[in-house]
Amino acid sequence: MQAIRSPQAGDAVEVAGYTSGQDGGGGTFFFDATHITGATVASVEITGAGFDPAAPGPIVVTAPGHQFVTGQVVLVQNVLGNTNANGPWMIAVDPHDPQSFALLGSRGNAAYAGGGMASSVTVTTSGPHGLAPGGRAVVAGVDGTGGFALDGRYLPVGVAAPDVLSLPVAPSGSYTSSGSVGDGGLSFPCARSAHVSGRWIRRRDATELNPEWFGAAGDGTADDTEPLVATIRAARVTTGSVHLPGGTYRTTAEIAVEAHLAEASDTGLSIRGRGTTGPSGGGSQITAAGAGMRSILSITAGYVTLSGISLNGGGVADHGLHLHGAGRLHLDDVWVGETVKDGYRLVGGLTDEGLVTHNNKLVANNDNMYAREVWALQCGTMYCSPSLALRYDNLRLVTPVDGLVSCRAGVPTVFGAGTDFTKIPARPGDFIVIGATDDDTLERLEIVGIDGPDQITVQGLHPPARDLSGQPFAIGVGDGWSDALDGAGADLAIQLDCSRTRMDTGHFTSCAGSGVVSRAKYGPLLENQEFFRCGFAGIVVGTLSPSDGLGLNTTISHAYFEGVFRGGCIFIGEARGITIDQPMWLGHPPGFRLVLNEVSDRNYGIIGMAADFVPSDGAIGLQPVGLRTTSGIAAVRGSNFTNTGTLTMPSGGAAVTIDRSPWTTTVEVTGRNLNFLADRGTIDSAADITATPTFSAGADGQEIAVCNISEHPLTFHDGRPRPDGTVLPTGLVLDCEPGGSVSVPRGRILTLYYSLANSMSGHWTQRGAVTSSAPVLFSLTPDTAHAAGGDSITAAGKNLDEATVVYIGSLANIVGTITAKSFASLTFTMPALPGAGAYNVLLVSGHGASNVLPISVTS
Repeated sequence: MQAIRSPQAGDAVEVAGYTSGQDGGGGTFFFDATHITGATVASVEITGAGFDPAAPGPIVVTAPGHQFVTGQVVLVQNVLGNTNANGPWMIAVDPHDPQSFALLGSRGNAAYAGGGMASSVTVTTSGPHGLAPGGRAVVAGVDGTGGFALDGRYLPVGVAAPDVLSLPVAPSGSYTSSGSVGDGGLSFPCARSAHVSGRWIRRRDATELNPEWFGAAGDGTADDTEPLVATIRAARVTTGSVHLPGGTYRTTAEIAVEAHLAEASDTGLSIRGRGTTGPSGGGSQITAAGAGMRSILSITAGYVTLSGISLNGGGVADHGLHLHGAGRLHLDDVWVGETVKDGYRLVGGLTDEGLVTHNNKLVANNDNMYAREVWALQCGTMYCSPSLALRYDNLRLVTPVDGLVSCRAGVPTVFGAGTDFTKIPARPGDFIVIGATDDDTLERLEIVGIDGPDQITVQGLHPPARDLSGQPFAIGVGDGWSDALDGAGADLAIQLDCSRTRMDTGHFTSCAGSGVVSRAKYGPLLENQEFFRCGFAGIVVGTLSPSDGLGLNTTISHAYFEGVFRGGCIFIGEARGITIDQPMWLGHPPGFRLVLNEVSDRNYGIIGMAADFVPSDGAIGLQPVGLRTTSGIAAVRGSNFTNTGTLTMPSGGAAVTIDRSPWTTTVEVTGRNLNFLADRGTIDSAADITATPTFSAGADGQEIAVCNISEHPLTFHDGRPRPDGTVLPTGLVLDCEPGGSVSVPRGRILTLYYSLANSMSGHWTQRGAVTSSAPVLFSLTPDTAHAAGGDSITAAGKNLDEATVVYIGSLANIVGTITAKSFASLTFTMPALPGAGAYNVLLVSGHGASNVLPISVTS
């Protein structure tokens, strides 16, 4: 491209092949006269670089008098203590604190100990420079005085305007004249020897960008971090597409895919590889090679597609993919393995990793994601007693730890002798397994936190069930696919949809923790997943934390489990609306198939369908009907599940067999859950439910989960008068137009409640808004009271400001006295009650009735 000594605008050259590692290879290039017209240096002294161990990033730098702006890049030098602040950074300036700025993507490592300068050069060009925010700039041919030097390559670059950019550099002297700038892939500045001011532009179609154009080698040896980042950044403002040719691309730093700094809508990004490689190579693989990397690829942007790519943690990256605000992400044929912790890590706004922000804004949730053919192999690290090492010989890394542990029944604490738990990087939500024998004496406890070298606090909803002393233990840190514990508090403006994903076909093998962990408000839909010998469980749904929200609406369909999972093939904590459809397990003891924790005051609507695989011991996986279910289902505390209380597994109680359509026979409600099953000998199609009435009268505030375990949809009809005046005598009020219908697909739940006290009195009403402003209850504080009355109770929820009556129990004449109310909170005084026991609390407004919450009354 330097063959023409004095090119003119529009001149073109053909380049046959590579002449250096940075010339972008062959192609057609034309000359563009855009050049540098000015360069101004700005520097400011740093007086602080904040560090919070609970939320280490991003680092906020204090620099009084600085004139930097959001989106500018700076070079930070000579900071002591919190040395991770040093380096080139794109920044965000908080308008409420103009004396400081955040270093985007940074994570602190220690308290600030003094020193530091921040510098930036603002460059103007004669025309649009075409560079991408956060991308690369290659500068050549700049003249200056006083030792001023600007020629070189810079990453990242800030873009303030089409003809204004900033560079992270601190030159001495001042700019005088000349120079040009490109990105080293789509545009190349002319060298000083050309005696011109301009650059060569790659002529291309509106197709995918190739990292090789930007200097990537893909040979597994060269550091391809900069070319990969430059390619992705350029694609964000051009085609939106990247093609990663076959090869191994080595990176020494996390590659971030972030939303545009501008407020314009995100246009998305597609990264397409040649295919996953697995451990043997052959496709498109990005391998981590930098110590302490958080992840290989982090995504804080919407509409991103990854396909045909392997991410190899190399034993140095914590995660393969780190997702925080990856709305509408599409993964297709993606392999992740050899990570220190999770393969796929999903975090929301407030997590165990601190407040996740981007440009000083709360990151959006991971929502509406689709994953097909995702793989996670040997993710995480197992920390265990030496005597248990052979138990986990299939994992990536087993780290022996000293000491033995003890616990006491009912006490949510694990005590160590000769241990140093502080050396184990366990996170809230990881599990500790206590015991040497693979039987029902194993304790499986969810960790709250490491309190010291000899003490671990575990979640209070399931403390140890027995006294154990001097036992070996194991803690697996790192799952295949994992969302962080939802730490949403009252100050968080949004609810977290951290893991709402449809996952169609996945493979999770030899993960130190579990294959898939879902604790977010709305969990994934898992179809056709395979799990092989993970350290704890195949699938974990919900949490044993009494303070976190319930997991909702997770479907597990046709999951296959092979090998022993000591936490259970499927481990369910606090959760509701869970569908388990035809799981299969091979070589797995019955007591470790489904582990369901008895937190029965909050769980409901859990369905189990019969497995279509019968293991060698003759026991089926799940029984879909009947009053008692024992086969292959061992609770953590070992009891059977009967039709009592608020939890039945699976959907025990009435079992209605439909043998015709429409179905008009009365169905008695005898428990919390109700199964509908079609007799395929007489009907093998969708059925109409038009019973007269469908259900008998229930207790005030009672809820039931109607579970469709037939092979086809069931249609339920609303019993309100139709516009033509006709009425179907179903006794139901559904979330549809009067006289309409609701279709319940196979494997789904229709939740109904019964009230004697509101506008739907005497009807079973679909749980869900009859109107959008009906009151909703989240919690009661406290959730205990005295039969004598007089206790003040505060209800948290929404739409509470229009509530008019607080009903206690099933009698219409027992009501609480409302003393204060707002949209999210309502305080009432308890009335005198007939005696001690469990009572339901239900709110009523002019818009409808709330859900019910239990309150325990003592004498």
